[in-house]
Amino acid sequence: MRSGLRDAIGRMAAAAAIHLRGSTPGLTTLEYVIGAGVILVILAAAIVAWNTGLAQRIGELVQQLLSG
Repeated sequence: MRSGLRDAIGRMAAAAAIHLRGSTPGLTTLEYVIGAGVILVILAAAIVAWNTGLAQRIGELVQQLLSG
C-alpha cells in the first residue's frame, strides 16, 4: 500500500511540475496558490504515511518486548 501511495504522490508531483514549467510567464496569484496547495497536500499525505509506518513498527517492537 505504501508503494501505491508513493507512486500516486510521485505522479501528482510530476504533473504539477510539468504544468508549472510549461506555463506562460506571469503566473497569476491563483495559480501560485493552487500550486502551493498541491504541494502541501502531497507533503501532508507523505507525512501521514510515514507516521503510520512508524506507529506500526513501534507496535511490533512493543509486542516483541512483551512476548519475550
